[in-house]
Formats: sequence, C-alpha cells, structure tokens
Amino acid sequence: MEFLEQPVVRDDIKGMKFVRMNSSVPVMADEAVFSLADLSYVIYEEAADFVNIKLMKCGGITDALKIVKTAQVFRMPTMMGCMVETKLANTAALHVALAQPNFAYSDLDGFSSLKEPGVSGGLSFIKGLNYPPKEGGIGSTPLSSF
Repeated sequence: MEFLEQPVVRDDIKGMKFVRMNSSVPVMADEAVFSLADLSYVIYEEAADFVNIKLMKCGGITDALKIVKTAQVFRMPTMMGCMVETKLANTAALHVALAQPNFAYSDLDGFSSLKEPGVSGGLSFIKGLNYPPKEGGIGSTPLSSF
C-alpha cells in the first residue's frame, strides 16, 4: 500500500493527523483540500504526507497551481485526481500535472464512466497510465453532439 487517501471525513483534520501519526502508511489529503487555505491548515497540523489536487474541486487551473506550488515549498508530493468529469477536463488536468515537477501520481480516468467522452482526441488511458495527446494545444476537439 502506497498511501491512505483521505482516511477520515473532510473536516476532521485532527483525526487525519492521528491516523498519520499512528500509521506506517503515508496519508494523502483529498476532500480536506479544496483551497489554498485548506492546504495551509493541513500543513500546519502536519496531517498529511501528500495532497490530491482536482481541478474541479479547487476551482480550476489557477487555484490548482497555487496549491501545488505551496505543496512543493513544503516538500509535499501531489497527485492530480478527478471526479466524474469529461475527457476535456481530464486532459487539462494531465497537462497541469505534467507541467509541474511535484506530481508523483495521477488518477485521471473520470471520463471513462461517461457514456460519451464529449471530445475527440485528448488524453489516453492505457493499462492504468495516462498519456497526453500528441496534437497541439490541449489536444482535443469538442464533439458536435456534446
């Protein structure tokens, strides 16, 4: 086991710290971190070893970059995650993760449970790994039916 992802409810930072201090398995904050202020509190309390950043959870690329840069200052590895989102959103998240040195993990398969991906192109998810598109820009085009 590489880490425990959000082993307590979102606002139980003291509980997450307790798990971290009493487990040999590293703890990853997920639902506890929606904002830079949330991450600051998790860091202050020494409640997590990693943080899972989701573009849709934190408000987009700009806020995600603030969170990842702060985590990097405190030598806290990050994971780029997602919720059930379009392939376009997952592709944007992969671009952000690949542009930052602090991302140790990615979990960008939220589009795979959708009936229609919404775009042509975009990231590829092959054998559990994410690959960026080869096309320029974000590498995907919205489908007319979307």
